[in-house]
Amino acid sequence: MLKKLKNSKGLQIALAAGILGAVIIPSSVSASDDEYGYYFTIKTLQKNSYTAYKYRQTDDTRNPWKVGMTYSNEPGGKTITRFWMTESKTKSRATNSVDVLEGYEYYNPTYKIANKHDVALTAENNNYNTNTYIAEGYWDEETR
Repeated sequence: MLKKLKNSKGLQIALAAGILGAVIIPSSVSASDDEYGYYFTIKTLQKNSYTAYKYRQTDDTRNPWKVGMTYSNEPGGKTITRFWMTESKTKSRATNSVDVLEGYEYYNPTYKIANKHDVALTAENNNYNTNTYIAEGYWDEETR
């Protein structure tokens, strides 16, 4: 049964709730495709380097994370560095690792543990050796 709400408090409350729901809520929960910069000194013997944590607000493991490496001074020309995301509370891997070639960008799905948690970009040398080098680029914990 429909009631006519003319000049009533019910109409005012309904309108206010509708406006809040349409304006405030979607803007506070929508993810975006960002590019957070990173600058790592890649350590010897595959020791890990980490960025600051970012909150991954999605609950969809198919919403990919991304990483791109724009510069590396590892000897040997275009080089590869291994990246993944680490979840903040358990320090567990939140994604598969990906070997990133300098100059390229990669998109990958996550594990469920990454959803609605703080995650950090983690990096290591893809070779087990005593070299250290700089790796620089960008990443995002969710892209849509």
